[in-house]
Amino acid sequence: MTLAAHLLVRIARDPRLAYYFDPMTQSMEILTEQYAKEKGLVLEDFRREYYGKLKFEAPHCRECESN
Repeated sequence: MTLAAHLLVRIARDPRLAYYFDPMTQSMEILTEQYAKEKGLVLEDFRREYYGKLKFEAPHCRECESN
């Protein structure tokens, strides 16, 4: 499994990790572009499908609980 594939699987499985890899980030753009290139996929089609499956959850904040 390539690095791009591994990270995209982890991001899809963990909403707290996905929170940091919003589709608007450069990191996500690079990862999805690399993965689509590796698999010979149409980039925009892959992104539309992949982003549609993501769930986002803000990470737990210890400081927020004390306020």
